[in-house]
Amino acid sequence: MKMRKVMGIKESIKKLLQEADLYTQHGLLDEARGKYAEAEQRIQEHDRIQNKEKILNGIANKIRLLDSDTKRVEKGPSSPELS
Repeated sequence: MKMRKVMGIKESIKKLLQEADLYTQHGLLDEARGKYAEAEQRIQEHDRIQNKEKILNGIANKIRLLDSDTKRVEKGPSSPELS
């Protein structure tokens, strides 16, 4: 029974990460960040996940990149340049 639960958690985390990547590809940065944060929370809640720290570090890196991209987009030029 526990193995089935771990597999269910693993699949749900994998799905969240895939959704986050898809959102990122489409420029939906806030949505992507939410999916990464949800995956991060689920991973932290379960002790039996292999390579837990490595996965969490990877997610944290992706969140940092998203935050950087979000700041860059928000900062963007105040008005378009006319030629």
